[in-house]
Amino acid sequence: MRSIPFLVTGLPRSRTAWMSVLLTTAQSLCLHEPSAAFREIEELRTFYETDYPNYMGASDSGLAFFLPWILENLHPHTLIIERDPDEVTESLCQIGMPRTNIAYLLRDALEPFRHDPMCLWVPFRRLDDRRTIEKVFWHLLPGVPFDEDRYDQLRHMNIQASLGKTLQTLSDNADGNRNFLRDVLPRVQMMES
Repeated sequence: MRSIPFLVTGLPRSRTAWMSVLLTTAQSLCLHEPSAAFREIEELRTFYETDYPNYMGASDSGLAFFLPWILENLHPHTLIIERDPDEVTESLCQIGMPRTNIAYLLRDALEPFRHDPMCLWVPFRRLDDRRTIEKVFWHLLPGVPFDEDRYDQLRHMNIQASLGKTLQTLSDNADGNRNFLRDVLPRVQMMES
């Protein structure tokens, strides 16, 4: 039996790393930002093609740019975390990233899927609510028991990707990323402070 695919996306700095940890269980594996190593979006198909675990997931903001292809070809149950682009931009600047329009580009890429039946939209601020997290969990992992004790252990943890590691992965795959994001990169612009 093939794994059932699921996807978590949204703007950066929206708890996607935390979600990848929560959504990794005995029956599921959710990797954070696997697209950093992709050369083409079609590699996501290979990423999902596995017999173990029962559910295979990606928690990746960059995949928002490819949501039309992903939903049409791979049909994953999808969570879209909605966060204000201004807050995201400020949060990115606080960790040393340049001020760009990337959060606005991602927001615009996601908006057409607001009412898609495969997509569950959740406001960033609601990720602290247990009932919201249970709803997300069962949308992405139907039939998997929600472990309340594990959630209680994780809910206050600040789990985030290491900027250094992320930049190193992107640097190691610079040519591949340019190819992967060839339609996106020309639209990214620096913004005034």
